Amino acid sequence: MATNGHPQSAHQNGSDSAAVNGHSDSVPNHTNDPKAIILWSHPRSTSTMFERMFLNRPNDFTVLHEPLGDSYYFGPERMSPRYSPAKCASDFPQHKDLTFAKQWEEIVNATVAEPGAPPKVFIKDMAQYIIPPPTVAPSCPKDQMSADENPTVIPTEILLNPNIAHTFLIRHPEKSVPSYYRLCSGDKMAITGFEYFDPEEVGLRESRMLHAFIRKRRGVGTPEPLVIDSADLIRNPNPIMERYCEHVGVPFSLDMLEWQSGQQEHFKKWVGFHDDAEQSTGIGKCSPRKDKPSTEEMPEIVKQAIQANIADYEHMRQFALQI
Repeated sequence: MATNGHPQSAHQNGSDSAAVNGHSDSVPNHTNDPKAIILWSHPRSTSTMFERMFLNRPNDFTVLHEPLGDSYYFGPERMSPRYSPAKCASDFPQHKDLTFAKQWEEIVNATVAEPGAPPKVFIKDMAQYIIPPPTVAPSCPKDQMSADENPTVIPTEILLNPNIAHTFLIRHPEKSVPSYYRLCSGDKMAITGFEYFDPEEVGLRESRMLHAFIRKRRGVGTPEPLVIDSADLIRNPNPIMERYCEHVGVPFSLDMLEWQSGQQEHFKKWVGFHDDAEQSTGIGKCSPRKDKPSTEEMPEIVKQAIQANIADYEHMRQFALQI
């Protein structure tokens, strides 16, 4: 899904902080046995295909699909201009009281497995859903960002809950940006409901900011937040996922890597955005579009968005898992 990124300022807001190697023992990272795994991604990063691997393990994982998007798009603290207040009230009244604090509480509550429930939770979400413009969500402390450089609306001690393992998925903007543009234009926009392409919704800037903060504030002796590049995952799914599972403390299973194609009730939340993942049969096993235009055929606004996000992608790329 798209969100409120700001690629034109991609090299501001502490852009060098990701290279900081400082640790803080005041807030631990995840334990050796985290109850929840969050995959922070950006639009069109093949994150839904990644999510399908964990849907393939229903006995092991409860899977949450972009829960923070509900607060970001529709709640009283919404930060996206995509939907007007009238549209939110008429079409999404179930989210009218859903603050970021309430939504994060639901995520934390999901880590407490009830009898008979899967022991782990996997959450696929977007970094930009919790990184606001200069204002901050009213339900969260307003002095937080100035106090500890936390760029999100989630208080640090809650964001870095030791029962949660933070991981990241990135994709080169030459792939992700045109893919996102296609969902906001032509015949597709009537299906997705996204009626225009906004270059501030690319999301790599926010991924970089969140990764930098978590990396800097991780507890002494805890691992860095793992970064996976989509291109590496598609080329080498087996060894990449073996390492991913090892990092988050769960056993790897070959059954994760393949599945049956078909529509998933799990993805109906965002119609039209997950067709590729639904039609796939495994990691990287999706028929390529024959009518896909080249980057050269894209509008200038798309080309500029690609260029504006390359530095953030390349910065994240240096942390990506190498096999």
